[in-house]
Amino acid sequence: MDYLFYSSIGYAVIGVLHKDHRSIWLIVSACMLLQWFNVQFTDVEGVCRYWNRAVITTVAGTCLLIRPRSWLSFYQAIVLLATLVTYAALAYDVAHGRHILIYNNYEAFIYGLVGCQLLGIFPTLWAAYRDFNSSRRVGLVNIQGHNRT
Repeated sequence: MDYLFYSSIGYAVIGVLHKDHRSIWLIVSACMLLQWFNVQFTDVEGVCRYWNRAVITTVAGTCLLIRPRSWLSFYQAIVLLATLVTYAALAYDVAHGRHILIYNNYEAFIYGLVGCQLLGIFPTLWAAYRDFNSSRRVGLVNIQGHNRT
């Protein structure tokens, strides 16, 4: 579970360095850091760990949908929603004692979703390092299609 801690640091660094997507990356970083704390300081067999994980993911996804309102925040919120669905499928498997949905491949699903979150870094890097003489209109449009003022 060290990937949670290191990805939290990485997302925080990206958030601090790039001001256009700062709030998005800091929300994702806080989510990862809280998930890491949850794994480190709660009981493995306790239900509290699973409730905390679902609540942290839900709050982070809601914050991503409420505040920044950009395609990147929408993408990250969708990834967190897929994470919640993965948690629900795992809870179903554990509650019924059968390994029907994802119990055997749970780690692969989670690592795949972390990989999807990492793919979200590319628009931030593109916006930071592209040619400054190019048209910036595409990058300055939010989900509703309105230009930022």
